Amino acid sequence: MWAILIVSGIYILAFAFGTGGNLWVMVSMVRSRVCHLPSQRPCSPRERSRVFIFFLAVADFVVLLTIPFSMAQIYQVQWPFGSILCRLHAAIDYSGKFFSVVILTAMSIERYLIVCTRWRYVTSPKVIMTVPLIMGVVFCVVVPIIPQIMYTNLIEYQDEYNDVHEICLQSMPYQIEPMYTTYTFAVGFAVPLCVMAVCYVQLVQHVRRKFKERKQSRTSAQRPKYMCELTRSICRIAVFHFSCWAPFWFYNMAPIVSDAFELHLDLMNDWFVVGRLFANMLPYINSAGNCILYAFLNRDIRKHIIWRPSNNSARTIIALPSETVTFNPSPTA
Repeated sequence: MWAILIVSGIYILAFAFGTGGNLWVMVSMVRSRVCHLPSQRPCSPRERSRVFIFFLAVADFVVLLTIPFSMAQIYQVQWPFGSILCRLHAAIDYSGKFFSVVILTAMSIERYLIVCTRWRYVTSPKVIMTVPLIMGVVFCVVVPIIPQIMYTNLIEYQDEYNDVHEICLQSMPYQIEPMYTTYTFAVGFAVPLCVMAVCYVQLVQHVRRKFKERKQSRTSAQRPKYMCELTRSICRIAVFHFSCWAPFWFYNMAPIVSDAFELHLDLMNDWFVVGRLFANMLPYINSAGNCILYAFLNRDIRKHIIWRPSNNSARTIIALPSETVTFNPSPTA
């Protein structure tokens, strides 16, 4: 009971802060874009970064809107909203979570290609931005959501007082569930995490290499401030994303791994059940916290919302969570 009360309190805080924060980001960016940005010209790197952050806020906002429905089922011990809303709730919840991961992965790919490779000279920025998004949406959102909708429905169960309740639950066949869970783990966590790690490590190495090249022609060898800010920002991204999603996928994959390797884990142990309860909460904390990392702490986003943005977009932008690092790209990068 104590675990449910603690988790409920955290859910309420995540819902209140996350919906308010993401809504503020969406409304402010829409108003700022309508009022300030000129039309009929190619998007600068800064503007593409703002588009990513806007869609990230939309995805996280939609995910957080499902919390009241889940809370209602927990406290009423049944789903009071009908079969259609049951499937819609599952579809919105899972698609929003997966789409949020797709956005973060596409952002890392776009930053890497723009800053570290020659693709920015031979390929349209729209292609660099849209191709990872489209592929991510197809394989990470559309494919997993179809079976989720098919096998989510109202399930009847009888409590200790012989009262019958209906709860909204996924009832996937045993033959399909291991493959489905493994696939969603791969496309929703393992592959995106590896892609983001590679892109951001390459990004840091690229900036450091540029600094060393410039240092050779200067007497001062002091590391510029933006390099430390860049490294800290990337570390915050990695730690926050991994901390929120790794426990969730650990508890989802534990039954699959236990059956596959015949480990005979006690999955009904009280500590395991409580741990899974907290792990299921963490993706919602991720949705509530993304607006801090990618908007509130982003200097470019704050300037874009509060002041008129500059039309000078000649320099390459690395729009990371806490800082926007700028430098003149070299054609030989």
